[in-house]
Amino acid sequence: MKEQNYMDNIAEELGDNENYMAEMEQAIKEVNKNNSDEKETHGQKLFAQAVTECRVFKDQNGEPFASTVVDGKEIHMSMESKSFKDWLSMIAHDNNISPTKSTVADALAILRAEALFKSEKTSDVHNRIGLDPNGNIWIYSGSFNEPEYIIISPDGTIDTAPKAPLKFAPSKMTRAFPKIKTGNSDYKNLGNIMMLKQHLNVTDDGFKLMLIFIIQCFFPDRDFVILQLLGEQGSGKSKSNSTLRKVIDPSDKEKTSPPRKTDDLIVSAVNGHLLDFDNLSKLPNNLADDFCRLSTGGTLAKRTLYSDRDETVLKARRPIILNGISQPSIRPDLMQRSVVINLPQLDKSNRIHPRLMEQSFNASYETIFGCLMNLTAQVYALMQTQEWKKKINSIQFHRMAEYHELGLAVEQIMEWPQGTFDDAFNKNILEGYKSVIDSEPTAITILKYVDTRFVGGIKSMEKSAAEWQHEFNIFLENDKALKNILPKSPEQFGHAFNRIKPTLKNFGIVLTKFEKHSNNVWNISIQDKSYIRNTSYTSDSTPSGIGSVVSNNTENFQPSLEDYPEKESAPSAEPIAPKEVLEKQDHTGMPWEENQN
Repeated sequence: MKEQNYMDNIAEELGDNENYMAEMEQAIKEVNKNNSDEKETHGQKLFAQAVTECRVFKDQNGEPFASTVVDGKEIHMSMESKSFKDWLSMIAHDNNISPTKSTVADALAILRAEALFKSEKTSDVHNRIGLDPNGNIWIYSGSFNEPEYIIISPDGTIDTAPKAPLKFAPSKMTRAFPKIKTGNSDYKNLGNIMMLKQHLNVTDDGFKLMLIFIIQCFFPDRDFVILQLLGEQGSGKSKSNSTLRKVIDPSDKEKTSPPRKTDDLIVSAVNGHLLDFDNLSKLPNNLADDFCRLSTGGTLAKRTLYSDRDETVLKARRPIILNGISQPSIRPDLMQRSVVINLPQLDKSNRIHPRLMEQSFNASYETIFGCLMNLTAQVYALMQTQEWKKKINSIQFHRMAEYHELGLAVEQIMEWPQGTFDDAFNKNILEGYKSVIDSEPTAITILKYVDTRFVGGIKSMEKSAAEWQHEFNIFLENDKALKNILPKSPEQFGHAFNRIKPTLKNFGIVLTKFEKHSNNVWNISIQDKSYIRNTSYTSDSTPSGIGSVVSNNTENFQPSLEDYPEKESAPSAEPIAPKEVLEKQDHTGMPWEENQN
């Protein structure tokens, strides 16, 4: 009864307007619709204005981009960048549209869809170096949103231009190269390049290898080597790293901390041409693989943020510099792509105040960079000639073939004595292989075993992985330090053999796997009865003294030579014949094709 009286009272207050509640509901719906239409209209207005002031397209990785003109200069921006969102906000403000977060997001969503699904145009986007259809190298020499370009033609001429037929999208951290003057005689005197060496703490051989790395960074669409700068504290690693960045890819991004995962590496590769990582002490295996892919043009992928199925994919090549006290990874595939330069220790007598060094470098920066451009142009012209193409067809290249070819061309242009580059490069490669062996207990064991047991005409032995495990354990009975870190199962021995066989081949020791009587067998043989004896692992050259071995993880363990003492005697079931005198083998005599394994 009370509820009925309540409803009667409401009816009396409303009077004859029986449709009042229905009208109120309709009015609320119309207000909500107007509010929704207003937001949609703002987003659509901004989109309509934006498409009149930019062109949308996809880049080579399928990411949405836009080209526009700011202050008379054409610039290209990723739609994922903050720069493009800021540009949209500016367009909204200039056209009396409130640049709210939702308005910009609505316009951006439509622009992305236009670029990805309606734009048939796909264009390569570069951040520092590009190659046009006529074979001209274009170098972005300006800073962010201040485009300037250096053009190197196939005939070796150098020019500058304010616009380019290619699309460049540098990051906000990009800084300009010094402006060069075409025809400057100081650039033509390539001896002025030695001014750069004064700001790098390297030996003569190290500078030659480093100079070729610098020149390689200006060649697009080629594989890059990974430059590793190693040295004790106070050896000038970070300063040398900073100097290299200034002449390769000047940026505010210096002394970058090591990446923790693939996502971090992708971001660095998108935002810069040169990747450099300071004080890198350890490199996880997955990132070592990523570095290898990035140096030779592989594909990196990560899951797109807020998505369960989509991936962000990057296919690119980037030069990489790593610096640290010791090598962060001794994985064979990484080492075979690396040039490792050890920096000598600096003492008080040759240490210069950083501010004075900076002033000295700035005074010669333009001349140094101009000389590097001139050298790049001359090398590029030389490599276009038929004589050069004929010459390289007869050369046995290392795995880093493009770096090797550039080194030979730089040697010719710089008028170094013939063989100067090969001597420095071969020595560097050999040291790299020795570093790999340092980290591989199985490889050290094989070198010691071959030195001791392959005598009296023995050229090879074949056993299953299980038999080799048993044989090595007996052989190292008196060498507990090395025995304790060998693989613990036949399967692990098989993996170790696969991992080290490319490296051992360069020391004249060949590992071959084949099937015999339905079982897998590994053959260890000496190629041409010769291998390098000065590896510090043969029975008459291994350092004495017991080292400290605390890890059984053979994948990550990186022992030093001191961890492997010389055995007093090698146990054997057979009498050991007098050792043959084995000739040294120059590892550069190995065919290049065989080094690809």
